[in-house]
Amino acid sequence: MYCLGLDIGRSGVKMVLATTDGDWRSELPIVPSVAKEIGSVRFGIDDTREWTTRYGDHIWAIGEDAKTHGLPQETNIRQWHMQDDYWALTKAIFERLQREQNVTPGAICAGLPSEASAKDREDVKRRIEQLVPGAKVKVVPQPVGAFMAALEADRLVGETDARALIIDIGRYSTDMLMTVGGRPSGESLHSAGGIAVAVTNLANVIRGDIGELPYDSLEKILRTGTFRNFRGEHDYSELVAEVIADYRATVIERLIERAVGEYKNAVDVLIMAGGGADLIRLEDRYPMALRPNGGRYVIAHGFAISARMIAGKGC
Repeated sequence: MYCLGLDIGRSGVKMVLATTDGDWRSELPIVPSVAKEIGSVRFGIDDTREWTTRYGDHIWAIGEDAKTHGLPQETNIRQWHMQDDYWALTKAIFERLQREQNVTPGAICAGLPSEASAKDREDVKRRIEQLVPGAKVKVVPQPVGAFMAALEADRLVGETDARALIIDIGRYSTDMLMTVGGRPSGESLHSAGGIAVAVTNLANVIRGDIGELPYDSLEKILRTGTFRNFRGEHDYSELVAEVIADYRATVIERLIERAVGEYKNAVDVLIMAGGGADLIRLEDRYPMALRPNGGRYVIAHGFAISARMIAGKGC
């Protein structure tokens, strides 16, 4: 049986495919998290070279192909999992797995931001089950993926009395979760702004120098400290350091302080994950912080481990 760890984030859809027998796991190419309605099912579509799917009464272009249809600047949509483009994208992912990999997952684990309710997770579970009939499906808070990946690397994280604080820094949300003895604590599900907060702050400061830039270009400046255009190369490294320090202090540190306060300093392990973890570098202040291997795929790896477990096999 194939098991799928499915991490649908605004920065891309990350997937890790695993089998229930042995330790084999495979990272599938990241798909841009874009779906664009381009036509009506009633009238069909001429260009069959594009990656498309039919969802509802419409035809949708997916991933890189969707970007060719003049998408507006990406924005943060709360409860994205309730939007049609989310489900067109998800449906297309499963169709491509079947068409190109000849794979229909028998077990699937996916995630939602920590702020999502249990009802939200149950609704997403039900809709995935409709897309992949017969599959065993579990939908969990996003940081659970990081916890499972860390647990695979260090079993002490899941010891009976261990309290692990997981911070998953994504594009539009940073999710926090506390686990006690390997079990998530429902009282510790909190969300705050993601790296987009720092990107927006940076954009506000440099707009007078270089004008309006798309999100990806701004995030690249945040990561490299430089920007090049026809006027030459601009060095923003000092400014970037200030913006990141401000984001770390006002968003990440406050989440950590909240958890430490709720658990009266009883935090044994700090686990960092998400695309923003390498930017924030909490290891500078917390040298014992654990960052599971896997890069952008780390959450999907953790979900794949969970999918194996719900398939009836240990990880």
